Amino acid sequence: MWGVSSVSAEKLQFDVEDGATGRKRKITVAEYFKDQYKLHLRYMYMYCAVTCETHELRLSLIVE
Repeated sequence: MWGVSSVSAEKLQFDVEDGATGRKRKITVAEYFKDQYKLHLRYMYMYCAVTCETHELRLSLIVE
């Protein structure tokens, strides 16, 4: 584990590439789980565990 994010899941943003268009857009961790898994984070005000591999940000959901 690299550390803990400095902002909550409702504010932490990262780039996502649209598979159809190839365009990148910014999305929050909370929005990503809502869109991707139809899951509303219960504790979206909590910080995220962050792992880093070859300068690529990877986010891990803290199990509720």
